[in-house]
Amino acid sequence: MIDGGRTDMIVRAVRAARQATFGIGADDPDDPARQFLAELNALERTAGLIRVAWAADEQRADLVALFHEAEFLLAHLPEILAGERFPDALRGAGELILEIPETQLRPFLESLSGTDHVALRAMLDALAALPGARLAAIVEPLLVHPNPRVRRIAFGALASAGTAWRIDLIRRALADPDHTVQRITLDQLANRTDEDAVVEALTDFIGARIRRAGPKKPRLWRDTYRRAAAILAGAGPDGLRLASETLADLLPSLTRQESARARELAGALGDHRNDPETARVLGRWAFSGARLVGAITGARLPEWEAPR
Repeated sequence: MIDGGRTDMIVRAVRAARQATFGIGADDPDDPARQFLAELNALERTAGLIRVAWAADEQRADLVALFHEAEFLLAHLPEILAGERFPDALRGAGELILEIPETQLRPFLESLSGTDHVALRAMLDALAALPGARLAAIVEPLLVHPNPRVRRIAFGALASAGTAWRIDLIRRALADPDHTVQRITLDQLANRTDEDAVVEALTDFIGARIRRAGPKKPRLWRDTYRRAAAILAGAGPDGLRLASETLADLLPSLTRQESARARELAGALGDHRNDPETARVLGRWAFSGARLVGAITGARLPEWEAPR
């Protein structure tokens, strides 16, 4: 195990790694710095170096530089971050990864996305401590990955970060065919229904669900649909008014099958029928001629005048 007495070798190892990369400097196989660097090919050695060097403030910047120069060291981080084999190096590894440049992290994460999803999750869990904008920039290629499991991990990391998503990310996630990605996204919207852009995205999602035919997994399809409807029902007067105008324009032109889906939505909103603004939405839909009256029986509907 590397001890504190050898951490002074880090700076020399950085220089040795840089020389090896660019083919400059003496190539002495007996150079202690090169031997030190070679030892770090062992996972245990890297974990020991992180544990000792990260405890010394003056060594942190040098350790980051070493990881930048000797990129093979990145491959050791996921297992260290898993926290089982090297708990004493976990904190240092978690802070170290936040210092690694995005240009270095992105290709490494993309390589993990095709080989090791457990390692990818460990890396992204650690990166969730980054500010939301920087994290989004790092994981963005993974959000459109062809494997839905990778997309779930990436969107899940964004959700763990606890920062508000950009509206383009919200729309992209709601358009994702994977129900888990949709559910992760809807959870992010529950407390943002005071934003018109969020309500518009949610309304477009619901409208698309009404129009989409033949879901392969009807239970999951219905769960996300009802979740979206429940969030929309809690949007408050302004949000519901915006949604009702969009959906009421859609409803009269629906086919019989699509009207059945609209009734499903009305039924979900009907759980909130005692809310005056929700009742107004349901009332407008009933007036729209989309055959929704049966689905909202019992709602306290206001009087509606025919549009002029």
